[in-house]
Amino acid sequence: DDLINAIFAIQLTLFVTVANLSGILVREVEHPNGVRVLAEFRGKKAGGEDHLAALPVSIVATAATVVLFLSVVVVMIHSAPRLYADSPQFRVRYRCLWDSYHPGAYWYGLVELLYALALAVVTCIPLGLHQLQLIVVASFVTLLVQSQV
Repeated sequence: DDLINAIFAIQLTLFVTVANLSGILVREVEHPNGVRVLAEFRGKKAGGEDHLAALPVSIVATAATVVLFLSVVVVMIHSAPRLYADSPQFRVRYRCLWDSYHPGAYWYGLVELLYALALAVVTCIPLGLHQLQLIVVASFVTLLVQSQV
């Protein structure tokens, strides 16, 4: 039970990094000569053969790490009110999800994960769509502030 809790705690700690790395093949920058390249791989042209070949792998990796973990957290937090009182094992296994919060705000760990995911998503929005970035950030900040009230 403590091992499962430790694994979840490590995954929670690394969630921002893993989510950010999942978008590594989507972020582009534009050279002064007008050529768009990948931000982390400046020698690779955006939309080039190598880039398009690696995109499916990136999508599968994102689904396997970020989406799957987020889904498990949603299920655990949804089950928490029912199982927390009945199962001491459940309390120990998943305590890293809600130990830091007031019992009435046990779900707040999910809000933090969604906020972290939003930060990673904003960096993946294509160049030139600054208004969309602003809308996404403002929406998630508003949701975060509203969830704290």
